[in-house]
Amino acid sequence: MKMRIILLILAPLLWAFSCDEKITLVASYADEFEFPVNEDGNFGERQQIIYPNDVTENVESANVEEVNIESIAVKYILYDDNDASSVVVSGTADGIEVFSDLTMQLNETESAWVAVTEQLNETGVNHIKTKFMGYINNTEDQELVLKIVDQSNNTDQRVHADIFLKIAAGIVFTE
Repeated sequence: MKMRIILLILAPLLWAFSCDEKITLVASYADEFEFPVNEDGNFGERQQIIYPNDVTENVESANVEEVNIESIAVKYILYDDNDASSVVVSGTADGIEVFSDLTMQLNETESAWVAVTEQLNETGVNHIKTKFMGYINNTEDQELVLKIVDQSNNTDQRVHADIFLKIAAGIVFTE
C-alpha cells in the first residue's frame, strides 16, 4: 500500500521533470497617453513619448517570440468651455501614419474607449510592433514618438479636451 502511494506521488513528478516541452506565455503591455488640448480653432499636433524601459519593464527578453498589437483606442474628456462638436484626428508613430481621419463626436463629458479599426494603417502598426520588439531584444534604444494631429475644420470654435490614446500589446514568449 505504501509503495502505491509513493508511486502515485512520484510518477507525476518524474513525468513533469522529464518533459522538454516549452510553455508559451503572453505578457501584456498597455499604456494610455494623454494629449491635452486647449485651443481656439485647430489644435495642430500634440506628442507623447514611449521610452524603451516603459515596454521592457516586466518582460524577460531571452525567449520573446513576437509582439502583437492587440488594440489601439481613443477617448476624450471635455472641459466646460469646449465649443467644438467634433474633432477629426490622425495618429503617427515616429512620423509614420498609424491611423487617419478618425472623427470623434464631442457630445459627452467623457467618452468610452473607442477602438480604432477601419482607420488603421498596417505600416504604422507594424512600426510600433518592430519598435517594441527592438526594445525587448535590446536592439533599439530610441524612444517612440506618438503624435495626434488635428484634421478638423474648427476654425472658430474652442477645442478644450483631453484626448487619450491607448495601445495594448501582447508579448509572446516561451519558458
